[in-house]
Amino acid sequence: SEDHPLYANQQTLQDELGAEMIQQALMGFNNCIFAYGQTGSGKSYSVLGGKGEQRGLLPRVTEGIFEQFAELGADVTCKTQVAFLEVYNEQIRDLLAAKDDKAQKLEVKQHPVLGTFIPGLTEAAV
Repeated sequence: SEDHPLYANQQTLQDELGAEMIQQALMGFNNCIFAYGQTGSGKSYSVLGGKGEQRGLLPRVTEGIFEQFAELGADVTCKTQVAFLEVYNEQIRDLLAAKDDKAQKLEVKQHPVLGTFIPGLTEAAV
């Protein structure tokens, strides 16, 4: 309920998490939104949201990144890629994969220089 002292609306999430994610992305760092909780607890709503002011953290962060790009000079080139995955029952599902590729088994790997990555995970340019 909005009367609860710990209530957070979509703008609260953006203010407390999204603004920092935008700054980190502009400095060249990867970002990750990790939503964990019981079924029906609001994870998808917090991340994706609804329409207008009800849109979630992901569309707000994406909008913020591109708003910042628009303020950069014409001599600056930016490359942005996204990947979306779901971890459910210890299985990784590529949310951008074509229907034919959804059965591919994905695993988290560690690289000594690149860090954590998932070979075969679809990345899309935006």
